[in-house]
Amino acid sequence: MADTVFGHKFGDKTFGINSAGLACFFGAILLIIYIAFSSEGMLKTLRALVVLSPVWLPIFGSLIFYRMWVRYRRAHYHQHQPTTLLEIRIPREQRKSPLAMEAVLSAMFVTFGETTFIDRSVLGKTRTWFSLELVSTEGDVHFYVWTRRFYAPLFRSHLYAHYPDVEVYEVEDYTKYIPLDLNAYQYYGCDFKLTGPDPLPIKSYIDYGLEQTGAKEEEKTDPLSAVIEFLGSISKGNHIWLQILIQGHRGYRRWPWSKLRGVKEKAEEEITKIVERAARRTKSVTGKIVGEEDETGYTSVNLTEADREQIKVIHRHAGKLSWDAGVRGLHVSEKDKFNAIFLVGMLAIWRSFNATHFNALRYTRYLAGFDYPWQDFGNIMRNWQRRRIYEAYRRRSWFHEPFKTPRFVLSTEEIATLYHFPGEVLKTPTAPRIPSKRAEPPANLPI
Repeated sequence: MADTVFGHKFGDKTFGINSAGLACFFGAILLIIYIAFSSEGMLKTLRALVVLSPVWLPIFGSLIFYRMWVRYRRAHYHQHQPTTLLEIRIPREQRKSPLAMEAVLSAMFVTFGETTFIDRSVLGKTRTWFSLELVSTEGDVHFYVWTRRFYAPLFRSHLYAHYPDVEVYEVEDYTKYIPLDLNAYQYYGCDFKLTGPDPLPIKSYIDYGLEQTGAKEEEKTDPLSAVIEFLGSISKGNHIWLQILIQGHRGYRRWPWSKLRGVKEKAEEEITKIVERAARRTKSVTGKIVGEEDETGYTSVNLTEADREQIKVIHRHAGKLSWDAGVRGLHVSEKDKFNAIFLVGMLAIWRSFNATHFNALRYTRYLAGFDYPWQDFGNIMRNWQRRRIYEAYRRRSWFHEPFKTPRFVLSTEEIATLYHFPGEVLKTPTAPRIPSKRAEPPANLPI
């Protein structure tokens, strides 16, 4: 299963060898050769380092202390932030479109909590994040939301405002019921990343026409139905855990000291690249200068239908709230009940949201990078990655240590597409449904 590290793929070109590790190996070889054949030069270098140590040692020492201090303060802050897990049960008659979930997410969008340098670096504060989770426990499908306890009442109120018939319960963390035991369970986990630039969105519910009102349930095509159907097909002894971690996006930084750039600026850069690519393509065919008009009055920059579609959806998503995001999946099974088809299904679970001219979610990291036998001996590396992915999932860790991972940006529309409550079009028997609809008692009921 191919992966990408530092721009290079684990494939035929690198044969599963980490390019960074290979560079360090050859660097060490060159250093040994230098020491062996130039002992006098090595002594001069060491003397220079000792003489200049009052300059470079405090700088490097301060940087190392700062990084360790921030990690400690953030770990201390997170440890003292109580969290909760909410299970959401949906009614049988659920006719709300994903637009309702988009409204819930927009209402929960927060970027405060780490406003000043004191908050971030001295007190270790971080802005809150949420984990939207789709879980199959031996075929029983559950919707969960993990959040800090402080935000739970606010989330409930916004959820009830748009989904008045749902039921929300505070439950025990389901990960506690399956411990990390490599002798009893088989674990396979991976992250999912965007294959294209952040401004280019995945195929959303609007592209499927789910925002249209008045459409019959049997005529709707909900891409999440395939996900729920797969989760409902999981057999006894197998579990699929999916989590979508989101945190309010504050902007992009090219360098740590550079100014924040907004989503719209990033989107304009991507649109400029699309137009420039179309101009080069047109000029290579017509030989005309970019912007030159021909006899019909059209310029030489002729965008294809795919280019126009990309520009249209980029503009649409740039006008919505954006979230830092991470997507993770974990397949856990009892040793004697492992079924590889469920693993294949998990790796391809987001295919319904991919399209040729849109962005796509693809598996990466952890156990998705082992292709060749020399990458692991005696399952040492695989078992290490199994422990890491389990702990990362259990802790809902993505944006901060101990499992800080490169994030990408999704709009509220994209997140609502990946996580919403399906309507009556979904007939999966194991999908969570409330047996009956709640109703108010009649006003004239005798007491």
